[in-house]
Amino acid sequence: MSSRVDKSYKIKSNPQSHVCRIVENGQSCTNKVHDRGVCQRHRMALERRGLLENYAAKSQKITHSFSRKKNMQEGLCSVIEDGVDCVNVVDKRGLCAKHASRFYRDGNYEKFGSTSKQVYVEKSKYEINEKSGSRKCRIIENGVLCLDNIHSRGLCIRHRLVFDRHNMLDDYGTPSQLEPHKVKVKKNIEDGVCRINDNGEDCLRKVVNRGLCSMHRNRFYRHGTLSKYGLKSKR
Repeated sequence: MSSRVDKSYKIKSNPQSHVCRIVENGQSCTNKVHDRGVCQRHRMALERRGLLENYAAKSQKITHSFSRKKNMQEGLCSVIEDGVDCVNVVDKRGLCAKHASRFYRDGNYEKFGSTSKQVYVEKSKYEINEKSGSRKCRIIENGVLCLDNIHSRGLCIRHRLVFDRHNMLDDYGTPSQLEPHKVKVKKNIEDGVCRINDNGEDCLRKVVNRGLCSMHRNRFYRHGTLSKYGLKSKR
């Protein structure tokens, strides 16, 4: 074990099995455990600083079983893990960010990820719920009301990504000029967490590149503002 110690981190005296065991600058972390007794943010921060072995629980080899869903829902991860359907939003190739990263590390990316040209679900039937509330997604999918909270343009994050991917956003989302994005860089930026404040709310997604989450990185790239909001590219 490394002898390095960072005084800003401590381990809780009575850590719970499902809650991160880290106390950072006197503040107990309440995020759910991602791996080895710590949340995803602290896992990344500790690993980056070479402190993971000092503060995380001992590594235990856990065997997980994976399979692909038979009835896949567009925009949701196509994986079944330990018999439970993954309900995370797709990041790429039919997989959420967590499973894409895991399969890439384990060499199973080609086995579980759909090919870039593969259509892995039949196109769903969508309708607009004109009576949807101000906080709930306005989409009816295959006759079922979506009850997820709005992310942007009257849509939850899953439907926003689905329609954006298939060039249907203007057909089902509210007009963009009614919901302008007021974007700025956070004053207090956390390790491993997107550095953007979007419409007054801090983005809590994990960083994928240049200090930005996948969504904000792609948005700024399309709009030509990546250099304005993202960190400088390391070459």
